[in-house]
Amino acid sequence: PTWPDMQQPTPMEGWPLASPDWLSWVTRMSAIKKDLWIQTGIFDAIMISCNVPAIDKPLLFSSLLFWDCSTNTFHLTCGAMTPTVLDISAILGLPPVDFNLDVHQRLLEMYAEFDQSNCLFSSPKWNSSIRAYSSFLKDFKGKDGSPVTDEEHLAFLVYWLNKIIFCNPDNKISKELQKVAFA
Repeated sequence: PTWPDMQQPTPMEGWPLASPDWLSWVTRMSAIKKDLWIQTGIFDAIMISCNVPAIDKPLLFSSLLFWDCSTNTFHLTCGAMTPTVLDISAILGLPPVDFNLDVHQRLLEMYAEFDQSNCLFSSPKWNSSIRAYSSFLKDFKGKDGSPVTDEEHLAFLVYWLNKIIFCNPDNKISKELQKVAFA
């Protein structure tokens, strides 16, 4: 790449891009589920998935000149500096406090509540040919103007977890994350 190319902010390689179908699905679902997402603390993370973070390559490259891998700090003239939880919180806009999660207890409760009869993957819509993200989205996204069903909401969360949060390396929907979405 040439210097002018490097000066233009571009999306990071490997970052899941927000397709127009995904953006319209987020808009459709947030109109109904926004309050629930805020209550569970996932609203901001879902909204972040609608934006493509740009990377400023010259800034990144120049900052790496000050990075020390042995201490995981930046060495500046004023001393050592490292990103903190509060720094990351400010960058992402997510609260670092007021969120207490006992993962083990919640997983036990979740598995007890999970009803296999409501399993998304026992749905007639599910088959191995729709494991690709685009096919899954087209098959489970409801039509504009139709009511949002629990099945569609669960499918939305499964898609979001697979593509955006856990970045499934197979680029396909994984059944294992349905229980997490159900929680």
